[in-house]
Amino acid sequence: MRMLPSLWFRIHADIGDYLIQRGANGVPVLYWYHRQFIEGAKDRYVRGEQEQFIPCNMSDYFLGNWADGNKKPFVNKNGERIHMDSLVAKQPLSFQINQEQAIFNYRKLTGLPHHLFCSA
Repeated sequence: MRMLPSLWFRIHADIGDYLIQRGANGVPVLYWYHRQFIEGAKDRYVRGEQEQFIPCNMSDYFLGNWADGNKKPFVNKNGERIHMDSLVAKQPLSFQINQEQAIFNYRKLTGLPHHLFCSA
């Protein structure tokens, strides 16, 4: 996810005590410290019909459907259907470290099949 560094510093200063850094497929990722945060977020933001759209949205993310300036359709808070650039980076199968070495994008390689299966 892209974020302004100044915004990240403010967020981290406010909730940094509730975040931990874990390893996932050899890459450091941030995660909530308590399971209660995850459950609270699911209760608040993932209800009813919304739950079925998450695997589809994650599949679109890993496939890069809305990367490189492709505008994603959504409904804004006024109920209007509009299209905007979501500013997400493309998810390649591997990242080139140098000319001889590449690192596989394990997050895509494991997440994409899972989300495609769940969205079917």
